[in-house]
Amino acid sequence: MVRRFAVILLAALSALLLAGGTAQAAPTTEEHVPAGVAAKEPALPLKTTIYLHFEQRPDGSVAQVAYPTGCGITVTISRWANTIDNDTFTKCSFAVASIQHNLKIQRSRWYGWETLQDVTSTVTFNSDYKFNHISYDCGGTGIHDFRIIGSGQVIPYGQPVTTAAAYDQLDNQNCG
Repeated sequence: MVRRFAVILLAALSALLLAGGTAQAAPTTEEHVPAGVAAKEPALPLKTTIYLHFEQRPDGSVAQVAYPTGCGITVTISRWANTIDNDTFTKCSFAVASIQHNLKIQRSRWYGWETLQDVTSTVTFNSDYKFNHISYDCGGTGIHDFRIIGSGQVIPYGQPVTTAAAYDQLDNQNCG
């Protein structure tokens, strides 16, 4: 309970302090990926990011625009015995029409990241925050890096959908 309160407090403070954001382009390297395995995902900010949205220009191109100050997403990963835990928290300094999360637990493999769980949360309406928790039993999986990717979707009242994603990672975890 204390840990979750600390995560919520950290996320709230982070969201209030964020005044701008940056975008990171996905790496464009070509690698051989076995059939049936998803290609590597684009680079994401570590732990905390702000919401961004995009506007279409008259010429059809798309421009990234920073979302108003006051919304952010925080993703944390931890391990207790053979359980990998994730807490994902979205906090805005104002109420929004809806908030939803998608959470992924992944482990490193020789070909990239293997998704172990992919969970979409229920939608929370008319709120300024959303908290989700998922866990994975890593017992008997060997030594891997584990990461959580948390993505969020917020729809502010009278405005378009905005999205953000962040991740947190534990390296060299020996789960037996």
